[in-house]
Amino acid sequence: FQNNNKESGGLRAGLSVTPNKTAVELVEELLGDGFTYGDNVTNAVLIGNAQSNGFFNGASSNLGMDNGIIFTSGDAVLAEGPNNNGGADGGAGGPGDADLNSIPGVLGTKDASGIEFDFIPQSDTIKFKYVFGSEEYCQYVDQFNDVFAFFLTSNEADGFNYDNENIAKIPQTNLAVTINNLNHGSIGDNINPAVCDYCQYYVDNQPSGGGGANTVQYDGFTTVLTAWALVTPCKEYHIKIVIANDVDNALDSGVFLKSNSLSAASVSVEQQ
Repeated sequence: FQNNNKESGGLRAGLSVTPNKTAVELVEELLGDGFTYGDNVTNAVLIGNAQSNGFFNGASSNLGMDNGIIFTSGDAVLAEGPNNNGGADGGAGGPGDADLNSIPGVLGTKDASGIEFDFIPQSDTIKFKYVFGSEEYCQYVDQFNDVFAFFLTSNEADGFNYDNENIAKIPQTNLAVTINNLNHGSIGDNINPAVCDYCQYYVDNQPSGGGGANTVQYDGFTTVLTAWALVTPCKEYHIKIVIANDVDNALDSGVFLKSNSLSAASVSVEQQ
């Protein structure tokens, strides 16, 4: 158990973030059972600006996760509460991501950040837990479709042949988790639950919504979701975790990944 992010100030109330971590530090914080960096996890590379990533401590927040790593489309520290800014924005107008641009409903990304690395699982399933949040909620639903994805690629013939397959989907659907795909309605809908999009997975964090608005800056975020995929043990894969603004570079979005939640339990082999 790495728990490197203890330095992020867990004694402070609400969410706290320590930014500017290296690629290896971030990956090591994410790794759980069955993975060790330098052994079956290698080649970690950062995407985007250093200020856009970091460790978070959410033990005193309503995020639903105690600690982990964060990637944002702006400034990671701006994710900290209280929710006292209607438009927290740290985007610097950096480049977007071509793979995110290919997701239906995404018009053109900017300010991409994230990480990519290679790994070799020891079992037939990988999974990790995450939360997606944004300042685009809920005023800009159906206008600025900020997006993230976990793109999985098979580096070897494995029976699956993943090629930038997004494994972060709304449960029981084939939809990516984006502003327009998961929300509790738009301003034009008067935030009507009858016209929301998968709002059972949405947390209203605005002061008017009665959420824990003093602990996280973002106006809304998802419940804790799980990304997972079937894989072939002992074959090499590549994963890219990336988030970006869509259309413009205003208003931050962020994805939080739980510490030690990337897991692939070892296979027990009985000797003949």
